[in-house]
Amino acid sequence: MADQYLVANVRKVFERLNAEAFKWYHRRPEGRSDWRREFVQNPRNYWPKVKLQFFSSKQAVASSIPSKDNLTNEFQHVMFLEPMLGESTILPALHCTWDFADAADTLRIKLGLFIETDDKRIMLCGMRFETPEGIGDHNYYHAQPIISFRKSQPVGDFTASWWPTKFPAVLLKAKDPLMLLATMCISLYGGGYLPKVAAVGLVGGDAQTSIKNLLAEP
Repeated sequence: MADQYLVANVRKVFERLNAEAFKWYHRRPEGRSDWRREFVQNPRNYWPKVKLQFFSSKQAVASSIPSKDNLTNEFQHVMFLEPMLGESTILPALHCTWDFADAADTLRIKLGLFIETDDKRIMLCGMRFETPEGIGDHNYYHAQPIISFRKSQPVGDFTASWWPTKFPAVLLKAKDPLMLLATMCISLYGGGYLPKVAAVGLVGGDAQTSIKNLLAEP
């Protein structure tokens, strides 16, 4: 079972991502209308046959992310993120499952990228970032490709259905779920995001040191 500091720190990083996402969402876009905000509001306008729903408020996300009272759960909706600077054709989003009541402290983060193609279609690709899976080939911190957020909710023709999802399973420099989440953030926003993770007010043990060492030379 996770210690209180680990769960609190994971929550703090999710809270930062949540605040940044809605700050971006409510910011008035310059120039032409932004399909990404429209997609968040009503994905059915783009994907009429796909069951996809984003969290509609910061409060809805805040009540869903890990906490001392929410140690085992999964997102019921998808959490959109602030787009990367200068990338007008991509909307990043997350779906997560976790179990901090178990001795293994499992966290699975599916990072999806909704991409506007040249012919104005919205396609999905992404990676899942996972803690060790126990006995088997993937018993280490790793990332693998995804083509949907849930197996029960395929996205049909809006992804590369032929794309393999079991391999490659890329080895990650992480030692706990907090470092896994930080690694996901760096993969999306670059190394410059690491100080933002460290600035969320991490508590307990050597959390600050572990995060700052993610980009240190081996």
